[in-house]
Amino acid sequence: MKRITEEQLWDYADGLLSADEAKEIHSLIAADPSLQKKLEEIKAISKSLAEMTLETPSVDFTSKVISAWKTELASPKPAALKTIVNKKIIYGVAGLFVVSILALLAYTVAATVNVPASGIYDLSKYSSSLPKVNADVIFSNKLFYQLFFLLDVVLLLIFVDKYLRVKKLKKQYA
Repeated sequence: MKRITEEQLWDYADGLLSADEAKEIHSLIAADPSLQKKLEEIKAISKSLAEMTLETPSVDFTSKVISAWKTELASPKPAALKTIVNKKIIYGVAGLFVVSILALLAYTVAATVNVPASGIYDLSKYSSSLPKVNADVIFSNKLFYQLFFLLDVVLLLIFVDKYLRVKKLKKQYA
């Protein structure tokens, strides 16, 4: 049995099918009550659409649309892109973020200077199945902190580079 699409039913109801196609669709619709019901719904919709009166726009509608369109074309940027962001708020949040990171870094450095490294990272008392790792050597070594600081500096440089590139592109396309 051939399956009839809704598009074919609409075409049948509107009389847009060829004689052979219409005959085939008619025989399939006659054999299936659900298709008959769907066809009646389509005919009812078509009839209600045909009975609707079209509203005519006002006389100056076209001139208003054209003038609004010309105004939009004349503006340097579309209205949606003209969102105003207060840069003082952005700089304030960024400053707060930087100050909090610096304060955390200062606290960490101050707290690690006076603490003996032995016994703090001894994991053997928690689990005997863990491999013996001498964490005192890692965390008491200045190289660890220097590498951590180097990583932070590299990330800062990447961030500044991206910021400057975006700023340059904005200036270029403004």
